[in-house]
Amino acid sequence: MRLDATHTTAPRGTRTPDDEQQEPPSAATLGAYGRTFVLAPAWSLLLGAEDGCLLRACVRQDCALFLQSEMQPRRSYKDWQLDVAPWLCESARRVYETDNAGGSSLISEAMSMEMLCRAFGASLLKTEMELAYFPSESAMTDFAVEIDGVKLGVSVTRALSHPSSQLTLDDAVRLLSKKLAGVLKSTAACYNVGWDKQILHIWARTLKVARLLEQAYSMVDPLLRADTLCLVTRCSSLPELFTEHMKPRARPPRQLKGTKDLKHCQVLLESDPMRNYLRVCTEFHPE
Repeated sequence: MRLDATHTTAPRGTRTPDDEQQEPPSAATLGAYGRTFVLAPAWSLLLGAEDGCLLRACVRQDCALFLQSEMQPRRSYKDWQLDVAPWLCESARRVYETDNAGGSSLISEAMSMEMLCRAFGASLLKTEMELAYFPSESAMTDFAVEIDGVKLGVSVTRALSHPSSQLTLDDAVRLLSKKLAGVLKSTAACYNVGWDKQILHIWARTLKVARLLEQAYSMVDPLLRADTLCLVTRCSSLPELFTEHMKPRARPPRQLKGTKDLKHCQVLLESDPMRNYLRVCTEFHPE
């Protein structure tokens, strides 16, 4: 089912992160105006009226599905680290704080886990580096979850183009074809989580991009679509989703050439042939 969402501002909350320490995994859900509103501590999500039911039904069936949604922050927004990160559920924090296979997608992956957890009750099974594949050079999935007792892989991507150009329909078709093919390969290769299908979660910055993805989806080879659940989430107010840069990894201080660590110095000291002689001399001829 393909739906376009119209932005509606959710009520702004006044609670603090400390109030949410005992938060349930799900968020408040309201139905109005033929839509479903999911109200999480830091963001609101807009879905079609039946999309939640469709997603839950799809995870149990051998069928493909294309859904659209829209996410917006609930509070005055300045910085993701200050205004969103403190409110992440435990599973989303784990995805964000655990190293992935590389790239600059920790925020988009963490927000994907956050959304699946609060909106659909997903629980995190394994993060990216905890998943194992044979062959080991297979395409990889970002994390694995469980929804209503069904294990699913989740692959997260962003619909981006070169900074000097806009995303085109051809770009969207290539992106979907590449990611859907990778989903099938990683599902076949992963051997330590027994999922049968995956969610391909795509972040889109604008309504235009979301519509291009919907159009491109109908043009992709049905064999690639297979039974993958394709979820597009439009989010124009969290720029870090699309501008995040790779975090520099801390490197140990470089030792000067020829220097020896403490353990090496201890071994050298104990192997010194003059050590015992000097000790005996000191015992018989104290100063």
